[in-house]
Amino acid sequence: MPLGKQSAVYSEEFLVMDDNFNLSVSSISQSGKNSEVSESFINNEPVYVLPRLMAMAFACVLDEAAKKLSLILNFDGIPKIESNKTADEVTEGEEVVFDHKTLKPIQEMLEYEKIIKFQRDVYFVKKTLDETTKSLLETNSFDYLVTEVSEYKHKRDERNDLLKELEQYKQEIAEFKRKSEEETRLSVVDFQNLRREAMKIGEEIMQDTLTKNAKMRYVSKWQASRQELNYTILINDETKLRNIINTMEREMERENRVHDEIEKFINEQQKEYEEQIDEWIRRYDTEMEQLDLDISVTNEKIEDQEKKNAEIKNKYEERQRFIEEWLEYREKKRLERERYERIFEAAMTIQCWWRTVMIKKKLGPYGKKKKGKGKKK
Repeated sequence: MPLGKQSAVYSEEFLVMDDNFNLSVSSISQSGKNSEVSESFINNEPVYVLPRLMAMAFACVLDEAAKKLSLILNFDGIPKIESNKTADEVTEGEEVVFDHKTLKPIQEMLEYEKIIKFQRDVYFVKKTLDETTKSLLETNSFDYLVTEVSEYKHKRDERNDLLKELEQYKQEIAEFKRKSEEETRLSVVDFQNLRREAMKIGEEIMQDTLTKNAKMRYVSKWQASRQELNYTILINDETKLRNIINTMEREMERENRVHDEIEKFINEQQKEYEEQIDEWIRRYDTEMEQLDLDISVTNEKIEDQEKKNAEIKNKYEERQRFIEEWLEYREKKRLERERYERIFEAAMTIQCWWRTVMIKKKLGPYGKKKKGKGKKK
């Protein structure tokens, strides 16, 4: 059975074989029995064998295709990918992420990685065609092509599963965003943050595969640099410690000399202090004797002063008693004078009242005078 039209399509950053490219193993294989195929694999014998003429024809076609792919691989270098946006054209709120190795914008590095991956895919197809051509020329079989295509399909199925999971994650994120819009219509800022986070999650999933190798190289170089730095630090620390030890030895020697000098000085000072103490003790005894004599004289003066104070106190008490008696006498006289004045005022009041009564009643000397006796008619 002749093979269908072969084509390789670069779609969504992954090499996809055209759907028209189909292999019918059972029709191509002359045995057609699974037991025989398995047995041939175990014995490392060719399984998918073509007639010699057909094998030569396929080998020529595959060799021609491999030569055309070589033209793609022989391009001079990788074209430089420049960003279509300048720094002034970046929209507000859009974050510009830079690659940690080249310090270029991450979008530019992604485009660069796409071209690198395309060249790797071309190299992979060319290698597969070369090995298949070699197998057809040597053994008239295309086992290598079947094996590579099977492995590729297996990897493609795994990738499709990952894409399905990613699509499911995107659907879940979209559902979560829809619910968030319904529940938090008034919170515009939170909605924008959630939207950016959802977009970042999708971008991070796609970027993890592309940046994994770059990060590993970065970590390896960083670890080597760190090891070299630690070694340099250890050498410097050892040198510093040796310098410190030498310095401390010199310091200890100097401290010992200083200690001896200080000990000598302290002994001399102690001897001088002992002599001064003896002198002060003698001076203390002399001054204490003089103080005792002064205290005795002072005590005698105090006794004389106490006697004088007692005499003055007695005089004060006598005069105080005299003053108290005089004050008592003066108070008594004042009370008598006040009593006399009240009695005098009362007598004056009574006399005035009585005189008024006598005037009004015409009593006593204020009465009417009797007329003299007249002559009888």
